[in-house]
Amino acid sequence: MRRARNDVLTGIFFSHLVMYFIILTSAATLHVQWHTTIAGARDAAEALRPLAGDGAYWLFSLGLIGAGMLASPYWRGIVLRTPLQKRPDWVGSLDVHPPLAHGFYAVIAIAMAFGLGLDFAGLDAVRMLFWAAVLNGVLAPPLLILVGAAHQQSRCNG
Repeated sequence: MRRARNDVLTGIFFSHLVMYFIILTSAATLHVQWHTTIAGARDAAEALRPLAGDGAYWLFSLGLIGAGMLASPYWRGIVLRTPLQKRPDWVGSLDVHPPLAHGFYAVIAIAMAFGLGLDFAGLDAVRMLFWAAVLNGVLAPPLLILVGAAHQQSRCNG
């Protein structure tokens, strides 16, 4: 238990450290140039030009790819917590090769296809991220209260 606690605290520390530097870098580059709105990925990459010069687009691309790689364990957790996981033939792990875990990789592929579909539909990714954060902020407190209330019920604890 102590090892898990240290793992979580280390992860929280580094995620907050990265968040701080993202905010600091954004403020140092955007507000100096009076960029107060970002309409898309091109504007976000262009905001890095004072720091990275002509390599701004490459830097931004590497950041997006890195964020995607960091999100991979998150998606794995989402897939593992679906009702499909209760099936006895369900295999769900990135350690298992795709031919042996059809359903697991199918759910990930469907989620990726949905995201690509939203992109090709012409929806603004930055605006969708903003509204997703707003929705998360609105729904998280009541859901946490419900989870806490359910935890208090002895029949839910097992």
